[in-house]
Amino acid sequence: MDEENRQLIVMGNGFDLECGLKTKYQDFFDYRLGISLEKQIIKRINPKADEKEVTENFDQLVKAKIRKYCTENFGGISGYVNVLGDTSDLPCAKNEKSDPNIVKQCRDILNRYWDKLGKLITRIEDQHVQDELISKLNQIKDWQYNTWEAIFLIANTFISSKSSIQWQDVETMIFSIVTELLTDSEKSVFDRYSFAEQGDESYLLSALGNLYFKDSETDNKAIELLEELQKFESNFAKYINKIKDDAGEKYYNNASRLFDAILNSKRTNIIDVLSFNYSLDSSFIGPCKKMFDYIHDNQASLEINSWSNIHGVATVKDEVSLDWLLSSGVKLLEKKNINIPAPIFGIDNHGILSPDNRQNGSSSEINLDDPRSIFTKSYRLIDNHVNEIRVKSFQDKVDVITFFGHSLGHADYSYFESIFDKYDIFHSNVKLEFYYYPGNKSDEAAAKREERKTIKNIVKLLTSYGETLESEHGENIVNKLMLEQRLSVLPNPSFGAEENNE
Repeated sequence: MDEENRQLIVMGNGFDLECGLKTKYQDFFDYRLGISLEKQIIKRINPKADEKEVTENFDQLVKAKIRKYCTENFGGISGYVNVLGDTSDLPCAKNEKSDPNIVKQCRDILNRYWDKLGKLITRIEDQHVQDELISKLNQIKDWQYNTWEAIFLIANTFISSKSSIQWQDVETMIFSIVTELLTDSEKSVFDRYSFAEQGDESYLLSALGNLYFKDSETDNKAIELLEELQKFESNFAKYINKIKDDAGEKYYNNASRLFDAILNSKRTNIIDVLSFNYSLDSSFIGPCKKMFDYIHDNQASLEINSWSNIHGVATVKDEVSLDWLLSSGVKLLEKKNINIPAPIFGIDNHGILSPDNRQNGSSSEINLDDPRSIFTKSYRLIDNHVNEIRVKSFQDKVDVITFFGHSLGHADYSYFESIFDKYDIFHSNVKLEFYYYPGNKSDEAAAKREERKTIKNIVKLLTSYGETLESEHGENIVNKLMLEQRLSVLPNPSFGAEENNE
């Protein structure tokens, strides 16, 4: 305990999940679309109801009607089986020319689903419960509907649940959609996806082709898609704030204990945090240090040098408190001009703002006019003014870089390459730690699968980084780190988490 620990913690969504916060994209969509609300309604009406009943109901009331609309308006599927039941409320059922705006059609179908949820609520005898559920339904309705929600609904309709890439993989889908809509690529970007039925890829592409844009110019279409994406991000921020409020102090206590568990605690600890989450921000530093002092009985010190929410925070701008400003290190004289960066979803720079994306086959010029560039994380970080709440840079030297709860997806390689360059991991003594979620500890086989999956992602990341090193044997970086005992793969630690009861 006499040593000093300098550590950079890279925090992904797995951190929040480990603390009991439902922050998966699927959780968000279940809430936003009303699926989780319907589960509550059904359980109130019939406590013994089958869990699958809700999913099947949503599929019939929303997905099947979107499918029906697309097949009626964009061609037919041979052998298509009608699973809709009553379709009299659909324009296509009346043999009328439908509104070509697929975004509006998806909204109308979703609204009809929500109206049926409202009718279901009236079957609950307890008036207090009725009022509570109606309030939740109205909240869902009041959030900004946008083009991207329609896109995800369409993708949910046609992409198979067995696809290696799922419709709710938000940033992967964003890349696929903007590539399809904003470029002249001859090869379909959806070749990597699996579809529910034969011909569904063509229906998805036709539906995307029928999206309404105010201007047909590609650059203007890109701007309009970005503006719609910001509405989608705003809804996601509201969801994060909601589940944080619902979890209350249990979430913050769990987060503080888990944070302590992944520290390489010494007598003196100086920590930087790079968070890819939208939940915890620098206002968490005070409670975190308080828990650290309690756990270590004031026999060790913790200094959090910097806390960076690289993709923004889910703090509502007009509700920013004085405490938040103080904890974030923002000068009070500047607080009137502070621009709290909202959550952003972005796509990887590689293949767009890189030598791999040559203009007109040129061997020297990168295509800087690619309309997808405004969706890259580099552009969105600048546009989002994320540095306005970053008052400190990382330490010049760290002993260990710890990755916790991050999928190590390719879309974030640019960040990791910058970190590895800064700390010169090839030549220095910096250690790398990667945690993985082992699942049910009694299932050793499942835990081993998760470990191997994590190792595969680590090897891909480090090998990709090694290829960027000039005049070095970068392809051997994994072997080098292992030989020097600088690479560890660890199961998530136990930390005495409190359960979040719904």
